Amino acid sequence: MEAVEIGRLGEAYVCRVLCASGYEILARNFRIRGAEMDIIARKENILAFVEVKTRMPNSLSNSYEAITELKKTHCSSSSGVVLS
Repeated sequence: MEAVEIGRLGEAYVCRVLCASGYEILARNFRIRGAEMDIIARKENILAFVEVKTRMPNSLSNSYEAITELKKTHCSSSSGVVLS
């Protein structure tokens, strides 16, 4: 199975888990100013920006370590984007 396919399966799974937990999926693969966020979801007054890192069993890498500093910066900074 290709890495892209594995990533899509992981994102679909996370969307199902979020929806089962009461979140509404607002966007998938959202792009702005050269950045991309896998999932944006909302539950009541919580807006969640979700980066999905799907790993194969017995993977030697940690998912959190796979998130670049640039991605972390995009997630934590205010971009002025309003989703309705």
